[in-house]
Amino acid sequence: MTVANWIVIIVPIIGVVGAAILYIVQKHIDRETEVRRERRQLYRSAAVALERSFQEIKKDKADAEMLQRALFEFEQVVAEIQVSAPDSVAEAWMKIPSLLLLLSWGSGNDPENYDFQSFEMHLKAFNSARAEALNQMRRDTFGDTRITLNIIMEAFAALGKVQQHLLRL
Repeated sequence: MTVANWIVIIVPIIGVVGAAILYIVQKHIDRETEVRRERRQLYRSAAVALERSFQEIKKDKADAEMLQRALFEFEQVVAEIQVSAPDSVAEAWMKIPSLLLLLSWGSGNDPENYDFQSFEMHLKAFNSARAEALNQMRRDTFGDTRITLNIIMEAFAALGKVQQHLLRL
């Protein structure tokens, strides 16, 4: 057999092998893209559920039914995060439910048993855990991000001050 005969045999084989490799690589990329898309959707739902629960807890006279619904929605999202998110995100989110519970105890409707110092301490821990969870979600979704934990915490602190100001009006 001559070189020309070998070329006729080898070139199609190289083409088939190359196409197979390209197909496998593209399928992997498509799967990663789909997982990232699903996580972004989950993370949006988680952030909204968390904020809804937090806002219900902060109300002076919380509507028990609304709070129960918000916490149930939040509980579902946390369960999804445990299943679908990488360890760094799941670990950050696991701190939040107990802090929400502590906040709900401190924001009860009984003014005589209200412990403002304890509530402030739990609120600070909650804000820190919330910022860490959001930061981990950003890192998972976007990889390298310039939005730092401090930037997120400063944004929440500013929003808290705005809310306090609006309540005084």
